[in-house]
Amino acid sequence: MTRINLSPSIAQRLLSEGPLSAWANHRKLGNLAGPPSDSQLEGRLVHAAVLEDTSDLVIVEADSFRTKDAKAIRDAALADGKTPVVAPKWEGFKKRAFGIRESLANRKVFLDGRTEVRFNWVEDVEGGRIVNCSGVLDEWNGNDMVTDLKGCGSTFPTTHFCKGQISRSHALLQDAAYKSAVAERLGCDRDEVTVRFAFVQTEEPFASKIIELSKEFQEISYIRWRRAIDQWHELLELGVEKEHWDRDMDVETIYPDGWLLTQELELEAMES
Repeated sequence: MTRINLSPSIAQRLLSEGPLSAWANHRKLGNLAGPPSDSQLEGRLVHAAVLEDTSDLVIVEADSFRTKDAKAIRDAALADGKTPVVAPKWEGFKKRAFGIRESLANRKVFLDGRTEVRFNWVEDVEGGRIVNCSGVLDEWNGNDMVTDLKGCGSTFPTTHFCKGQISRSHALLQDAAYKSAVAERLGCDRDEVTVRFAFVQTEEPFASKIIELSKEFQEISYIRWRRAIDQWHELLELGVEKEHWDRDMDVETIYPDGWLLTQELELEAMES
């Protein structure tokens, strides 16, 4: 049977949106994700420029994608899971990357380890079974440190902003997942591995902030990751067909927020 790996991003969909969303967005299950948005493509380009890894790029020698030939190359690249970019735009991203790396270097983050490193590892579940997992680490120093790059666009990376981004996204799961990945590779304890998040503006002035999770946040990450692993194992045991993942069958009653009813009663009182 084909290995169907669990990644932090799919785990986040599983926990926040449900099994069917995880099935639909997994490349080896539903594969219904559709083409990447402009913001997703830009994020990929920022990562490629800052991490100096062009392996997933297709750089097109044209001024834009308006010509027939350029469009054909772009469409073929997207169909192959690559990120197309015209050469002049790529030069602009490389200039921005210089400013971003300089900002990070000022915080003693040099991104001089191995970049875009794919890890495959296994997580144990009850009964001696395993769940196959995968993830791509933005930067790994080859030892006990993982750095994950988070682009903020023009938003200034305040502590409040970074905390919110981690709490609402798969970043929270990345902490536990990447510690497992590195610990398995090195044969060490997961508590010996540090995962840090480098938040940076991708536009001038390229402000940056380096974030590590507290022990309490790390515990939440671990609990959620383990919950996703257990659910993933259960679902795969049932099968890979859509019907096994579509579990939201009950009719659900929804209730208004308290403020909405109060507002309506106040408006009614004013009009009477």
